[in-house]
Amino acid sequence: MGAPKQPRKKTHRSKTGRWAPLRGKALKRRWQDPEYRAKHTERLRQYAAVSRGRATGHWDGMTLAEAMAINAAARERAELIVTKMKEKGVVDENIHPDAEKALKCAIEIIDGGANTQTKLSAARLVLDFRMSKPTSKTEVTLNAAEKWLAEIENDEATEAAGDTKATA
Repeated sequence: MGAPKQPRKKTHRSKTGRWAPLRGKALKRRWQDPEYRAKHTERLRQYAAVSRGRATGHWDGMTLAEAMAINAAARERAELIVTKMKEKGVVDENIHPDAEKALKCAIEIIDGGANTQTKLSAARLVLDFRMSKPTSKTEVTLNAAEKWLAEIENDEATEAAGDTKATA
């Protein structure tokens, strides 16, 4: 990943990069003033409304409004897919509401713009809903030694019957 391409500027340093303690003190004094605080807070709020930076729920290079539109479309497709899965019998009709919500959310993540690792985790969850995991068959024999001895005895009996037929 590495460092950001344009690191943010720090207010407490001068242009040369040296420590400038007076700048920090001046900024603290300004923020103590209620008029400056209200004006600057409003300016920060306006900047955040039009910012192209990332927040939770959307990815780099998109505004929050663009990402929310994509996520809303993915949510609608997820609901449609889950209802079709119920109709076709892929998912049980009487599925628990929380499980249904989890399935919708996983399908929404797959359709929406998440990173690859998140999409793969969601796809694994959908597959767990859709397909049952294979069951392993194991036969437990408590009397393994006795069974083995009985098999040997049967083998000897068949060999002895075969020898009597061959000699007769």
